[in-house]
Amino acid sequence: MRASEGRVRPAVMRFARLMESRLAANDHKGREGWKGCSRAYLLRRFFEEVGEYMGALDSSESHSENELADAANFLMMLHEHKRSTP
Repeated sequence: MRASEGRVRPAVMRFARLMESRLAANDHKGREGWKGCSRAYLLRRFFEEVGEYMGALDSSESHSENELADAANFLMMLHEHKRSTP
């Protein structure tokens, strides 16, 4: 069975749940406010999050996992931005 048929790999589902929890934690900033952001801004924020992840490697595992999810969320935003921009 393919993912498109309803089966999602467990690792992907775990990470997607973490990504969603990080998005929810930032809802106070404006849900989906990123849709009005430029690709350049989203890409810059992705690299900032990667830097935060690298800085968090020596701290708690959950903190570094959160930074990875934050970075991944900016990639998701870039992916969605590309899909919605002619």
